[in-house]
Amino acid sequence: MTAGKIRIAVVGLGNFGQTWAAAYAALPDVAHVGICEPDERLLNTVGNKLGIERRHGDLASVLASDEYDAVHLVTPIPLHVEQSIAVMKSGKHCACAIPMALSLEDVDRVVATKKETGQTYMLMETEIASAACLYVRRLYRDGAFGDLQLMRGVHYQNMEGWPDYWRGLPPMYYCYHGLGPLLHVTGCTVAGVQCRGSGTLPEEERQYGSPYTTESAVFELTGLDAICEITASFHRFARSFLSDRFYLYGSRLSFESPQIAGEDPVVFEAEAGVLPDGQRGRKVSVKRMDLPPMADLVPDAIAEVVRTSRIRRQTGIPMAHEFVRSIVEHRPPAVDVFTAANWTAAGVCAHESAMRNGERVAVPYCE
Repeated sequence: MTAGKIRIAVVGLGNFGQTWAAAYAALPDVAHVGICEPDERLLNTVGNKLGIERRHGDLASVLASDEYDAVHLVTPIPLHVEQSIAVMKSGKHCACAIPMALSLEDVDRVVATKKETGQTYMLMETEIASAACLYVRRLYRDGAFGDLQLMRGVHYQNMEGWPDYWRGLPPMYYCYHGLGPLLHVTGCTVAGVQCRGSGTLPEEERQYGSPYTTESAVFELTGLDAICEITASFHRFARSFLSDRFYLYGSRLSFESPQIAGEDPVVFEAEAGVLPDGQRGRKVSVKRMDLPPMADLVPDAIAEVVRTSRIRRQTGIPMAHEFVRSIVEHRPPAVDVFTAANWTAAGVCAHESAMRNGERVAVPYCE
């Protein structure tokens, strides 16, 4: 660190990497940002656009440099495990895009490396920093929902035309956007899962051995009587992408994400007090919720950064801030390696359950 500030390199600019680089550059606790990308033209385009001078063509040069304390990986899914391990073994802290891994064995390897090196690891599940998730988490902590009865999450997205490693990917391997916000809101972990597959992939698209286009799972949570239902689909599914995609139902209040992008979420509130004699069912009000501005939901230290930012994905700012502050304050980040291991294992075990026709599978890292 330089004068208590973090020096960080963002690796991978082809997807949302440049958004992350801009987010880190805007933070008061960051000394400088470097970028890494094998496509030299893209590297220089982004560097010139953001005014970033430190540029690298490969991860090895970043890890060999003494100019960085941390690395944020925004790289293809098949590279996440080996790169995360390499980053931590180089003596640098690691932030990694989802998923953490695609197998329980690789989850164990990442966790073991974190324990061995002592470096910070944070999984960058951006949906936990959406305005909806931040607001619902506040409601939940205030007890507004009453007794939680049911949680649901979905992730529908058409992955045709995306890089080849997405072809045939078991949907539960990437269920974070539906599952992560619900676990973050409640603070629960997953102890077990039952899952069924749906739809049929053509043989030529089954590079991961999965025959399913869609998977639906029921997760058992620690410390909560309510179950969590998650459905994910990426293949041959006529449904547009939606950013916020979770639903919580309580005894007093319920929250539903919008069905179509651009709409406001819906809040249901049950009438309080004793049910009048002869009345069947409690009256429930229904209203569209105009969420508070993002700047009103994030830590004061970055509220002005969010308020004045032109960054396309504002969720990146609070996530980047959390990663940096966890290093500065020598504490675990919001989605630390053990939380990430449970969330990842939940998806891996869900797909295993689907391949066993819905048999219950215990999920590790639940404590």
